Amino acid sequence: MDLLGLIRRVGEAAEDVPGIRAYHSGPRRFRTFDPDRIGSTTGASVGYGHYLTDDLDYARQYKPARGYTHEFAIQVPQETLLRLNAPVSPEYAETVMQWAGGLPGGHYKQLAEDAVRNQGEVWDVYDYARKALSPLVGETASRKEAVRRLHGLGVNGFREDSQGKNVYVMFPGTEDKIRYLRSLSIIPPTVGAVGVAGSGDER
Repeated sequence: MDLLGLIRRVGEAAEDVPGIRAYHSGPRRFRTFDPDRIGSTTGASVGYGHYLTDDLDYARQYKPARGYTHEFAIQVPQETLLRLNAPVSPEYAETVMQWAGGLPGGHYKQLAEDAVRNQGEVWDVYDYARKALSPLVGETASRKEAVRRLHGLGVNGFREDSQGKNVYVMFPGTEDKIRYLRSLSIIPPTVGAVGVAGSGDER
């Protein structure tokens, strides 16, 4: 079996896959994101979803010493990702107003609507929505419910500028839009083992 040839062909095929090339690091191998595992490692601090970045070095900062970095193609239109730390742009205003309008009444709903009118950041609106929902469903469930409502309006996730790197937070329900390409690093050899770390990468 021509293993090197197979690896080469898989690598070439990966280059032809359309979409945002992005990476995710973690303690285990996997091919499909599981919504039941959201928050099971570092937590969903920005938004409730699956975290990826288009910067390989940045992704590897989150790789445990005995962990993996996987490569994916995010196959959604860029315009369906809300830029989290940017003003609510005109093309998103209607969607976000619908979202804010569907929140429970009261103080936080008004704040969310004001943020849209005054070009507040998308993060403000998300945070207000989470706070408005929290008394009804609890803190953890409010994060999930906030993004579930956004996803229902056609938003696939957030894009955040974190330390100059693009971080993509893909909402639950978008798992079939995140195509697995390959594993770029695996558990390193034990101390004293013969070989080079990563030489057994799954391709």
